[in-house]
Amino acid sequence: IARKAMYSAPYSIYSQLIMALYNITIGNKAEAIAYLKQVIEANPQTIMARTLLSQIYLLTGQEKLATELIDDCIKHVPESALQHAYQAKTFLLLLQGKIEECKNLANQVLLFTPKAMPIRLIIIACCNILGQNDERDEHIKILHEYYPNLTKSDVEQLLKGTNEQKKNYFMASLEN
Repeated sequence: IARKAMYSAPYSIYSQLIMALYNITIGNKAEAIAYLKQVIEANPQTIMARTLLSQIYLLTGQEKLATELIDDCIKHVPESALQHAYQAKTFLLLLQGKIEECKNLANQVLLFTPKAMPIRLIIIACCNILGQNDERDEHIKILHEYYPNLTKSDVEQLLKGTNEQKKNYFMASLEN
């Protein structure tokens, strides 16, 4: 599919996005980054390319670039498409140790998406780190109302692809 796309329209956004996906599949992150940057340059409102690029940055330990890309996304994309950008930013803020800022942004996201499991988990982690046990317990109660069968393996599945150190940090933050 990638060869056909490049043969038919080598400079189209579609072809470049297909090539980025192909390079992600074969593990060539540097090439994928280059193609995704070209897609974003051609169309700054391309959510998929921005989301994939920020994920690659996160997976390659480039949290600062991921955060900058998400901030840039928030500037260029209409509000209705930003839920994923805000969710990703909360996780990055947590990993960067910006706990208060993370918690504040996560609470804002919950205003619009109260059932967002990852955001609720991030708030619980923030409350644990900050020693805010009463608030943590309230969020745990709400989480169990929405997801009564939530297990540790479900949470680990959310973190699939995250390196072990970051996964362990997040899981340790949820210990209570």
